Amino acid sequence: VKEFIEDAGFPIKKVENNPGEISRQIREERACFAAADTLKFYFTEFAPFSDGNFILLKILEIMTAQKDLLSSLTKGFPKGTKINKTIPIAPDLLDNVHNRLREATEEKGYKYHDVINELKVIENDGYALIKVALHRNAILLSAESKDKTHAQKLINDLEEMISKL
Repeated sequence: VKEFIEDAGFPIKKVENNPGEISRQIREERACFAAADTLKFYFTEFAPFSDGNFILLKILEIMTAQKDLLSSLTKGFPKGTKINKTIPIAPDLLDNVHNRLREATEEKGYKYHDVINELKVIENDGYALIKVALHRNAILLSAESKDKTHAQKLINDLEEMISKL
């Protein structure tokens, strides 16, 4: 995709992939396309957010122009490992739980981004999402890393932190 963009004569600008940063940069730079290392693609002709169906169509359009095979889509993709866990929580703890999660995350010294209804904890080799379930008494954990043991350790550390709330 990078070569296709450069061949078309468009400049490439790299930014840190923080939540909302790519959409903001698309608007500021009036860009026509953006991509993230998390394999999300953004096309402003559709909207400044990730939309899987339109992205797939755009990628297929590019592949058709290059007479590329569908199998090439998956060959070079990084293989991340994602681990999910649901932690039940008492209903009386749900009041202000997002603020308490943020405070506990700060106390543990994690680098994080506070997104509406979730925290994105960023580690060197991966990240984790801490999200309060909307329709049940639970906290949803999701960690992703190239190394499965690192993702599992991050889930375990966050679960221990949440148990102390």
